[in-house]
Amino acid sequence: MHDRLKAIRQKHEDQKNIAKADLKMYLNKQACLRSHGDPDSVIEQKLDNITVHQNVIDTINEYIHSDGLSKTLKIVEE
Repeated sequence: MHDRLKAIRQKHEDQKNIAKADLKMYLNKQACLRSHGDPDSVIEQKLDNITVHQNVIDTINEYIHSDGLSKTLKIVEE
């Protein structure tokens, strides 16, 4: 179970980082935004995507700490 939580958390951290990189690209290259029609909508979608992944990470971290799994997971991570 602990390995599964660790893997799911890592997946969402990776997905969040991809979404952040996409957002940075869109903010730095205005031509990318214009090609999508509604720039604000694109930015909001990227922000929503980051938020979803961060919420999963936070939930896993909260579960780990509230259930006393943090010490066990640290051993597994090492």
